[in-house]
Amino acid sequence: MLPERRHGAGLGRRDVRDVARLRVHVVDWTPERMPELLAGIESAAAELGFTPGPPTSLIGVAALDVPEHLVEIEATAVLD
Repeated sequence: MLPERRHGAGLGRRDVRDVARLRVHVVDWTPERMPELLAGIESAAAELGFTPGPPTSLIGVAALDVPEHLVEIEATAVLD
């Protein structure tokens, strides 16, 4: 469910442990899809070596910029 897509400009030595907030955009969201979504998030988190935690927002959308993508995760990091 989650395509492998990582972006970041000027992150330098930063990594996912700097993430302070996640926003998850899901195409055609229904509550019945929650188990599939959570499994995808857990798989991605395991691969990246972190545990997502609050605050996290889930936003249902009609479409994303690339038609075959079903999920987009927006991360906000705190860099000091």
